[in-house]
Amino acid sequence: MPDATPAPDEDPRPGSGARRLLIEVTDKGTGCAACQYMHAAVLKTLRHFPGGVAYRRVNLRTPQGRRRFIALCTGLYGHEQVHRHLRLAPVPSIFMDDRLIFATIPDEDRLKDAVARRVSSYR
Repeated sequence: MPDATPAPDEDPRPGSGARRLLIEVTDKGTGCAACQYMHAAVLKTLRHFPGGVAYRRVNLRTPQGRRRFIALCTGLYGHEQVHRHLRLAPVPSIFMDDRLIFATIPDEDRLKDAVARRVSSYR
């Protein structure tokens, strides 16, 4: 399955300035079966939304991925909860525009509905 992950410093939402939904999957790498299933579920769903969604895997095994994961967790729980109490988001999980949407692998219909609701808000 092709990896839709942009280069670490690449903006996953390039273009003419039109806003697109950003979906990010937190990921521990190829050794995590649940991470692979969640990645595959997102890629399958993205086929229904050509051009309307940007996708990025947040690989915790890379420095860029760890920084992004901490940023997502800080946005979710706040600085003190993350940096002092070590409260972190589940892995794998699905974030859409920096918000935790799924902490477990959703079925195809729930994921498609969640993406459709958010994509329609950009139109």
